[in-house]
Amino acid sequence: MAAKWEYRLVSSLEVEKPGMFKARRIEDIEAYLNKLGEDGWQMVNAHFAEGTTDPTVFYAVMMRPKGEATA
Repeated sequence: MAAKWEYRLVSSLEVEKPGMFKARRIEDIEAYLNKLGEDGWQMVNAHFAEGTTDPTVFYAVMMRPKGEATA
C-alpha cells in the first residue's frame, strides 16, 4: 500500500514580530520551523517573496505521513 501524506502551507508571516515596527528575527523563524519539525512536518518546498522590504518572508509546503498528528 502506498504511503499517504498530509500537506500544510505555511508562511513566515505566521511568526510574531517582536514589535510593530521591528522585523521578524531569524531565531524566531527557526523556532517556528523547529516546532513544526517536532510535530512531524518536513519542508518540501519554499518560495521567498520578492518585492518586499522584509527578506525573511517566505511561503512553504510542509508534509508528513498521514496519521502522525501530535497534540
